[in-house]
Amino acid sequence: MLEIARLESGSGEMNARAEPLEAALDDVTGALAEDLKGRDIRLNVDQSAEQILIHADPKALRTVVGNLLQNAVAFSPDGGEVRVRVERHGAFVEVVIEDDGEGVDPADLPRLVKPFEQGENALTRRGHGAGLGLAICDLNCQAMGGKLTLVSAPGQGLSARVRLPAG
Repeated sequence: MLEIARLESGSGEMNARAEPLEAALDDVTGALAEDLKGRDIRLNVDQSAEQILIHADPKALRTVVGNLLQNAVAFSPDGGEVRVRVERHGAFVEVVIEDDGEGVDPADLPRLVKPFEQGENALTRRGHGAGLGLAICDLNCQAMGGKLTLVSAPGQGLSARVRLPAG
């Protein structure tokens, strides 16, 4: 909760610089290796991610990518796939993290970036978090001059789009 308050107040210090996306992905995917292997989930990372620099705070970028990948793995079915794509849009880079889970009703998406909100009720969800991950991602993206957008529909998985300035 302290992280949310820090980001909402704007008192958090961001040390934005040209940061390789590949390094951030490498750092966070190692922590997910056991979950991926244990549930036979494939992680498919777009090869163009190797070449991309993002103007971002290194810690905040890893927090965003890590939380989004962790959510994608948590809500993917066993034997599923999590995809990471990179798209260039002028002065911005968009990192797209997609899963093939059950998806979310589009009407529920706005509340998922609010603190303590989650997509499924406590009796049926697989994750055990407090509902802060997406809120922290959203606030970090804003603090770095970017935006988080969620796209989903029931039965179609969830796509998290992180738009940040190119490095």
